[in-house]
Amino acid sequence: MNKSVLLVDDEEAIREPIAAMLRADGFTVMECSEGKHALEELRRHSYGLLITDVLMPVMNGIELLHAVRKHDHALEAIVLSSHATEATREKLKRMGVFGFLEKPFCKDKLIDMALKAVRSNRVIRLGYGSREPVITFSRERILVADDDSAMLDIIAEVLRKQGHCVTTVNNGAQALEMILINDYDCIITDINMPVMGGVEAVKAIRESDPDTFILLISGEAEKTEIKEALSNGADKFLAKPFSNDALLDIIDKIDFAKIKLRKDNAAEAERKRAARSYGWFRRLLSSHRWHMAQPKIVELLSFIIVGVIVGAIALFLGSMPLSSSDDGNDVGYFKKKIDVIERYLNRDEQRELKR
Repeated sequence: MNKSVLLVDDEEAIREPIAAMLRADGFTVMECSEGKHALEELRRHSYGLLITDVLMPVMNGIELLHAVRKHDHALEAIVLSSHATEATREKLKRMGVFGFLEKPFCKDKLIDMALKAVRSNRVIRLGYGSREPVITFSRERILVADDDSAMLDIIAEVLRKQGHCVTTVNNGAQALEMILINDYDCIITDINMPVMGGVEAVKAIRESDPDTFILLISGEAEKTEIKEALSNGADKFLAKPFSNDALLDIIDKIDFAKIKLRKDNAAEAERKRAARSYGWFRRLLSSHRWHMAQPKIVELLSFIIVGVIVGAIALFLGSMPLSSSDDGNDVGYFKKKIDVIERYLNRDEQRELKR
């Protein structure tokens, strides 16, 4: 069991107490304040567990996990956050993360989860362990990006009245940050926005999430911008101003079940790639696989043991002589009994005849 932990959090005031908790329980801890530094450390040394915050500058926790998976499929990870949503947990579950803790958390919960994680192997757990059911929600999760706050409020209100879970941001950069951390079913984005425009945001979002539906909205965008955004992965364009019915008509026609299926299939494909990279022999001998197979093996061994015992008894009885007599003559034991019975029957028959 490798009890070395790589702890990644940009806030020193939070990182140091967590490291102290882990060290007090026998873990060896390496601290990093940035995702890129953590990635370099993981390439240089082997660790038993990665613990990372979600929101960090330069490279956030989700990006770090994606980068780690490219060269180490088996490393388990625990994610910490004080700003996570249900969509964050959904994304983490699809990524096969071992555990999630919301800040602030109890020390005992962290230590217990960390001990279980270092005994685990992500490839074996995802490939052969029992999986938790995917969390489902009543309606889809939608992210809306627009620098016009009035338009943003109107769209959010319309969608929420239909039961959708809506998150709003003011520019493409914020939209990209949210999509990297959370799992959304639909993204509605304006094209002309500060910091990062819609076209650039679509390109960046598609690199991270090829399946989420992207709806472009704009009243000022050039045709070339619209065409470029659509060619880079946006699914549909709706010109401003638009009616509530026009927006809802597009949302209602989105095949969210198909989007979810594609995401689930992509997650399953990643598990299979991880399993292939781990090798069948190591999977066969892994403690998790052995643990899962134990009930069947015990049952099989029980059948074998009972079979051996029954066979030994049969062999023993078969080897015993079937004949013995008081005078030393080898008269069959069963034949002798039959003769006695016949004599009794003959005697009774003679008595009846005499009467």
